[in-house]
Amino acid sequence: MPNQVQKLCDALMEAAWLAALVVVPLYFNVFSQRVFEPDKIALLRSLALVALVAWVVKQIDRFGQGEEAPAASGEAAIPLWRRPLALPVLALAAVYLISTVLSVTPRQSFWGSYQRLQGTFTMFSYIILFFVTLDTLRTSAQWRRLQYAILLTSVPIALYGIFQLEGIQLDPLPWGGDTSQRVAGNMGNAIFLAAYLIMALPLTVERLISAGQKMLLDAQGSTADALTAGVLLFVLLLQAAAIFFTQSRGPWLGLAAGGYIFLLLGLTSLRQQAPRQGPLLPAEYGLGAGMGVAGLALLGLGILALLRIEGLG
Repeated sequence: MPNQVQKLCDALMEAAWLAALVVVPLYFNVFSQRVFEPDKIALLRSLALVALVAWVVKQIDRFGQGEEAPAASGEAAIPLWRRPLALPVLALAAVYLISTVLSVTPRQSFWGSYQRLQGTFTMFSYIILFFVTLDTLRTSAQWRRLQYAILLTSVPIALYGIFQLEGIQLDPLPWGGDTSQRVAGNMGNAIFLAAYLIMALPLTVERLISAGQKMLLDAQGSTADALTAGVLLFVLLLQAAAIFFTQSRGPWLGLAAGGYIFLLLGLTSLRQQAPRQGPLLPAEYGLGAGMGVAGLALLGLGILALLRIEGLG
């Protein structure tokens, strides 16, 4: 049974990764020379440090009490190497360490450049938050908080991008670059804005499907369920509009790829839930993947043709 110290550490760790999801995307500092990315990273590094200290204190207290690693929901604890993405993330950390040691300028590789700060230190901050979230995210309530933190944060970010659009131009800040043709929002870069929103959009779709299913199929569906579905649909439209107004081809293709994976996983889940159907055969996986690749290729060619892009393979 966790004591008060461990509960406090768990609360601090959850607060850290929730703050990273909410505050970091929203934050920028107009009084700073670099405004966006380095200022966001400085905040994220601080949150990662808080989470790391809380995790270390929790482990010291737990082992001091002679406790074993807690199992979630009464089940046996899952070894680290069986957690999704845990080993690939550890391998990525090892690659960054080796690259930094062998770098021509190890100091800059570790701390990152003045303009971006995207060095090994920053990557390790991401990795710390990943493992802290992996260790503390245990309940469906926490998962819902994580989802809605992302969804609600995306709303002002998408709105700010739309406010920058030519013809609307409600942005009061005089940016040096033109943000009326390719909106940049809170990220300072159209590609970065779209990349953020295409990660939030699938979560919005999942919540919208769940809300719609509850509203239509559940006999206990209420007005609150209908309002929730309506709000989620509004959020989805905002995200899609902001992604479109970034006029960034790469994120559009990324959204198409993510949409295909989302659809494939959804259909696979539905098929495996059917009472008389077994798991998918390897040939069926291969056929689905092949059709997806072909569809993405056609979509990419269509976008390139539409935008009259030449010289791209």
